[in-house]
Amino acid sequence: MKDWRIMYDEEHMADLNREDDGTSIEELGRFEVVFDVGDERYYCFIDAINMHEALGQFFAQHENITYLNIVDHMEV
Repeated sequence: MKDWRIMYDEEHMADLNREDDGTSIEELGRFEVVFDVGDERYYCFIDAINMHEALGQFFAQHENITYLNIVDHMEV
């Protein structure tokens, strides 16, 4: 299992890049997933068509994080 923590900087922030499938930039939104692990809070920013896709990308890269860890998720 890949350690997702290597994606995050010293401020506990990371960007997930969407695989280029030809979708125009105008169709994409910017989403944020805020989650806690232990005493640490992390902020993940994701480009996606909708929240469903954003959460799918998030959980694909964070295999040991569950929805219970998520504090908030929103379009930004």
